[in-house]
Amino acid sequence: MTDSEQAKAAENFSREWRGRGDEESDYQIFWLTLLRDVFGIEKPENLLKFQKHVQIDEHIGKIDIMTLKSKVLIEQKSFGVNLLEPSPSTGLTPYEQAKRYADNLPPSMSPRWIITCNFSEFQIYDRQEPFLKYIVENVQNFGTRKHKIFSYEEIMESKFQPVVIELKNLAEDYKKLTFLIDSKQEHLLPELKVSDAAVKSLKVLYDKFQVEYKKIPQFTEYLDDLNTLMVRLVYCFYASDSRIFKEKNQLLNYLQSYPEKIRNQALINLFSVLDCEKNSRDENLDDNLKNFPYLNGGLFAEKIKIPELTSDINNITAMTANEEILNDFKRFNWRVINPTIFGSMFESILNPELQRNQGMHYTSPENIHKVIDNLFLDDLYEKFLKIKRSHVKNRLSRLQEFQEKIADLKFLDPACGSGNFLTETYKSLRELENEILQEIDKLGGALPENPIKVSIDQFFGIEKFSYGVAIAKTALWIAEHQMLQETQKIIGRDIEGYLPLGKNENIHCANALQIDWSEVCPNPNFIIGNPPFVGARFMNNLQKKDMQKVFCGWRGSGNLDYVTAWYKKAADFIKDTKIECAFVSTDSICQGDSINLFWTQIFDEGIHIDFAWRSFKWQSESENMAQVYCVIVGFSRVKSNKDKIIFDGDNKIIAKNINGYLQDAQNFYIESRNNPICEVPKIGIGNKPIDDGNYLFTFEEMEDFLILEPKAKKFFKTWYDGQGFLNNRPRYCLWLGDCSEKEIKKMPKCFERVENVRRFRLLSKSKPTQKIACKPTRFHVENFPEGNYIVIPKVSSGERFYIPIGFLDDSVLCSDKLLIIPNANLFHFGVLESSVHMAWMRLTCMRLGTGYSYSNKIVYNNFVWCSPTAEQKNKIEQ
Repeated sequence: MTDSEQAKAAENFSREWRGRGDEESDYQIFWLTLLRDVFGIEKPENLLKFQKHVQIDEHIGKIDIMTLKSKVLIEQKSFGVNLLEPSPSTGLTPYEQAKRYADNLPPSMSPRWIITCNFSEFQIYDRQEPFLKYIVENVQNFGTRKHKIFSYEEIMESKFQPVVIELKNLAEDYKKLTFLIDSKQEHLLPELKVSDAAVKSLKVLYDKFQVEYKKIPQFTEYLDDLNTLMVRLVYCFYASDSRIFKEKNQLLNYLQSYPEKIRNQALINLFSVLDCEKNSRDENLDDNLKNFPYLNGGLFAEKIKIPELTSDINNITAMTANEEILNDFKRFNWRVINPTIFGSMFESILNPELQRNQGMHYTSPENIHKVIDNLFLDDLYEKFLKIKRSHVKNRLSRLQEFQEKIADLKFLDPACGSGNFLTETYKSLRELENEILQEIDKLGGALPENPIKVSIDQFFGIEKFSYGVAIAKTALWIAEHQMLQETQKIIGRDIEGYLPLGKNENIHCANALQIDWSEVCPNPNFIIGNPPFVGARFMNNLQKKDMQKVFCGWRGSGNLDYVTAWYKKAADFIKDTKIECAFVSTDSICQGDSINLFWTQIFDEGIHIDFAWRSFKWQSESENMAQVYCVIVGFSRVKSNKDKIIFDGDNKIIAKNINGYLQDAQNFYIESRNNPICEVPKIGIGNKPIDDGNYLFTFEEMEDFLILEPKAKKFFKTWYDGQGFLNNRPRYCLWLGDCSEKEIKKMPKCFERVENVRRFRLLSKSKPTQKIACKPTRFHVENFPEGNYIVIPKVSSGERFYIPIGFLDDSVLCSDKLLIIPNANLFHFGVLESSVHMAWMRLTCMRLGTGYSYSNKIVYNNFVWCSPTAEQKNKIEQ
């Protein structure tokens, strides 16, 4: 069978079995028909074994289906059964039930794949997937501290996700089931891996082109041309594999018809043709170009320079997965790219700053849905389901009205980057529209030639970098085509009108904090996005100017993170409107001083929080990306009867009010205090030498120093900084204190260190540091408690439930990375290490990356201490 014949057979099979199937009476004919009609197997009964017995403890189980050659075990359920829910009778999910069978088979029959199926969906588990993850992670981490050794049992129990194929998509995805008849077919790549493989391949291509651009002197300013070229190639790769270019391998065949030396000119000619209407093209046009479609959309309008395509980049359409990483998986198909994931990952290639940080990261669809589901999508689906109910009058007209309603909604992402929020929102809205169309069709409603009303013109974005704008537009075009194909499957016919592409002019290249959003999108219904994560102390001068413009007249705005500017601008923009907003942000905006400096003022202006996701770890595909914790905050000025909801992991809390700490409580804030509010010992910071490292030694360095300067032994003290305390790795401090100059000069090596410190301080740009140059043996900050004292690291791991806190004595000096509580006893230690204090700390402290940043003025000084009886105090001390 040819590819087109197989695709047609798969489409017919999909139609025949849509909406039906009983696990007892239909499953055998379902699978036999699939293998015979779609895969061309004349006698499929020779490949399948039904109701195979397997011994489980003292019972005999029956495996629904096993393939005799390719080692596939299939657990079949009836249509409508949720494949992820456990059975009431066994308490096992279909996969767990199948895995139990597989674990009790002899090794020679142990299946590589498990499929669970309910006639409308195939969930495919590749049992080698944990091994693939193990190989990938350990190859990347070999020789580092992250390298781990796992037992076979640990690997097999690791969590992995199935590849899901929906029956309605079988015409496109049938090849993913080829392993049923050929165990060597291993192309079941989840879409994340496909996108990751595509990006890794594009990175290689990008680097090769960059080498060629650099060889040509007149191409000194080449980055814009290179970025534009890469975006165009991505769309061409997709157009070739998804048959927007009608002929098979049309792009590849076109380029290979030219000698290598002039293929760059062939590309330039192709881009010109793609931007030119057919009736306006040159009559003498090369035959190889005549059949390419008119794409329009502005993507190919600008003239760019392209260097010669060397042998290294000769076959640029044969984009293969990185075989070292993906374990010899074969060529992927650009048609299956998820534009939501791919767009953000692709942006990391074209963004030089992200390249330097190796920032291969993206906002996952899961996290996007935490925003859009709660903001509007759940409500839309609830309304749709109400209309679908059989007792509802005028269902057909109401469905048509509802389709018009969702087609009138407008969405603005004022920090859209590569457009992943807009793309995923567009796809989600189109999926809802497809369900509406399916329902209209069931009710006998007439569908026009093109029944699609939801459009990419409903989606607006602002992005600072031109390559981000280009990627966002391209991602939307790809999503538009993919969703068009979904609609065609539902209505059973082709829909014209995808080409030529629309101008897609709603993605604007601009600084969102410097322009009027109403010029981009007047009266949007919803504002969404993931604005930049930049801390208050890490902003550049341009970002500081943005903050000054947005927060003009606000107190304390200099201590706010950059992301708060989007909240403030959105809050101003939605004044006297019903617009609803939701942003992903670092959780620092809901901690510490941010509550007082930001939320109290924004609440006073009439903003309220409608829903929120408390702190969760931001996932990144890059091992080099710093892990951060995020929150999601949905806010508006709208008075609504809807429940206010707080999401905390798997918990869903219905709240009366959501405050700046994302608690169900009144709007309060905890201010910075210089002294504790209770009668407890004061807390202070440790010592700050400002010595350019001259007074600090490892143990080995101290021993070497004392060989040369034995008289200095009595001046050394044990020294802990934050990490040294947490890991029990002390250093040693040369503390000369009030030692006279005469005595120091008797120790030449010590005197040399003192003079180094004096010079270092004098050369400092800080005036306070210059002032203490006259006392080079003293520290800038000194804190030497007598006797025992408690120390708390300023920063510690967020993975721990308890911050490690300890006692030290006056023979030990501490750096300013440790907080010091003199005159503290076991009672104070017990309370500070209590779960109550830890809960208070997690609520009020700031985060530094994924770690806790303990604040003396916010956390300690505002903590309410208990007043125990003598007996209670004794228990705490015990």
